[in-house]
Amino acid sequence: MRIGWTRFFLLLFILFFVCDVSIAEQAVTTAKKAKAAQKTETTVIAYYFHGTYRCYTCTKIEKYSREAIETYFADDLKSGKLEFRSVNVDDPANRHFIQDYQLHTRSLVLALYRNNQQQKWKNLKDVWQLIRDQDRFYQYVKSETTQFLEEAK
Repeated sequence: MRIGWTRFFLLLFILFFVCDVSIAEQAVTTAKKAKAAQKTETTVIAYYFHGTYRCYTCTKIEKYSREAIETYFADDLKSGKLEFRSVNVDDPANRHFIQDYQLHTRSLVLALYRNNQQQKWKNLKDVWQLIRDQDRFYQYVKSETTQFLEEAK
C-alpha cells in the first residue's frame, strides 16, 4: 500500500507543478498581449493604382515606384512599417479607391495608418512629369515616402 500512496503523491505533485507552470505562462502571454495592445501600430502604404490595360508609361511608373521604395526602404518594408501594393481599380472590389483618393489617372498614393485608421494620404502627381528622369523620379518618391515614415514614428 505504501507504493500506491507514493505514486499518488508523486502524481499529485506533478499535476500541481504542471498547472502552476501553465497558469504562469498564461499570465505572461496576457501581459504581452496587453503591452502590444497599448503600442500604437503605424504603417505607411504606397499604393500604385492601375487599370487592367496599361500603357508603357503606366507600367514604367509602377516599376520605378516599386524600385525606388525597395531600394531606399528595404528595412521598413521588411519590418512592416512600409508596404507597397499594386491595385487594379478596374476590379469591382477596388473601385472605391477612385473616390477614396480622388483618382483621375493611374497614380502612386502614400497613405499613413495608425491602428488601422487612415490618418492622411497624398497623391504623388509629379511621377508623370518625372518619368523621363529616373534619378529625379526616385528622389521624389524617396523624399515623399521619408516624410510619411517620419510622421509614422
